[in-house]
Amino acid sequence: MRSIKDNYLRLYHKIIYLEGYPALSYGLILACAIFLAFGHYWALIPLIFFSKKNYKVLLLIILAFAFVKIYYQFPASPSTGTAHFSVHSVSSAFRGSYLYRGTLKSFTPDNEEKSIASHLPCQIYSRKRLPANCDYHIHGSLTSRNGRNYQLKTKESWTPIPNTFSLAENRFQLKAQFSRYLKKQIHSKRAHLFLSGLATGELADRTLFKSFGNLGISHIMAFSGFHFAILACLFHLLFRAFLPHKVSAIALLLLLTSYFLFIGNGPSIQRAWIMAFVYLFGQLFEKQTSGLNNLGVALCLALVLNPLSLFSLGLQLSFVATLGILLLYGPLNTLLQMLIPKEKLSDIIEKSSLYQHFYLLGSFFRSSLALTLAVHLAIFPILIFVFHTFQFHSLVYNLFFPFLASLSLIMLILALFFPPLHRLNGWYTDGILSIVDHPPIPLRTWYIENVSLAFVTFYLMILFAMTLYLKRDEIID
Repeated sequence: MRSIKDNYLRLYHKIIYLEGYPALSYGLILACAIFLAFGHYWALIPLIFFSKKNYKVLLLIILAFAFVKIYYQFPASPSTGTAHFSVHSVSSAFRGSYLYRGTLKSFTPDNEEKSIASHLPCQIYSRKRLPANCDYHIHGSLTSRNGRNYQLKTKESWTPIPNTFSLAENRFQLKAQFSRYLKKQIHSKRAHLFLSGLATGELADRTLFKSFGNLGISHIMAFSGFHFAILACLFHLLFRAFLPHKVSAIALLLLLTSYFLFIGNGPSIQRAWIMAFVYLFGQLFEKQTSGLNNLGVALCLALVLNPLSLFSLGLQLSFVATLGILLLYGPLNTLLQMLIPKEKLSDIIEKSSLYQHFYLLGSFFRSSLALTLAVHLAIFPILIFVFHTFQFHSLVYNLFFPFLASLSLIMLILALFFPPLHRLNGWYTDGILSIVDHPPIPLRTWYIENVSLAFVTFYLMILFAMTLYLKRDEIID
């Protein structure tokens, strides 16, 4: 009896006092402190538990809270004035306009000398295609989109600021060149746009994007860990065939970093890159890393670099989905083995070829179902909180469509070295897109009117607390 009590006390201390997964714990503490700084007082509950008898944690909470209050400055009402705008990305929008996203470093109203805004996310639509390689002074009207994101409306010229620099222009030009290259290689317009979107994270076909959204699989087009994992695995196999272990890790680091710079610094992309970087860095020094701690490092760095990214739907879904995979996939896969049993390799080899094929198919289905359930159980409260809908059919389409899309991406990468594959990939991609155009499974959507933030918070806390309890032996060890 005493042994059981001691184990539970050790489990409690490892989770609450940062001993189990310290990087993840500090990331969650940082997130709660930022939530608190923006008036979400429910964050006090986990902060009280985390900071109990831990003065380092208490100091971190105070510093994070103070930094957010000092660093950001939000305008009280819409104003007209001059902005210092730093460009992060540029993309084609609609009706011949361009969308510039970046940071509003300052905003000084007309007839005033003091800035009323600082370090805020901002976007600008422009009819003119202006170089995105520097910061600008722009006169216009500043309005709030949702309290923390802003839009600047302007009809005046943009004045470049000397001695400033941005990679956004290089990204735009490289993505445009890549899209033109694919257009020459793949004759199907839809296949070309889909593959270009997979590679660059920007889907120009709005009709196709809407179709993906209707099926609940639009996340495939949002460049994130799904794409990074495919790239990392493919090039890891390629590099390991010709290079020593450590040289292979360095080459993969350089490749993924270059691709990260090409894609751009979106919250979900940043999370995926940091996790890959930490893992490969551990491989260089022969240190085993934890997926949960890698996720914690990614969360910490993302919030330190940009605390407001915490309110980005991309970061929220990316972080919670990854956490769901890391915590829930194992228990769910074990549970599903009651329906589709796992057998020893020695037993399978002795069976017929037909049995082996059916066993592999069943194993793939079990793993896909466990992965889909892990992700959807985790992101379910966020989806209904933001969109007030939940698409039941997405559970089915996510069982197989990400796999089909991954084959398109793999063939696209291989075709860069062997161009004749482009034509085959065009035919294949056209085929899988027909599933999107003509869904074989009826669409069923659940509509929910009111969902509170408290429900989302406590749902996730209970879900992951139960999972940590199920993994208690692993955590204690």
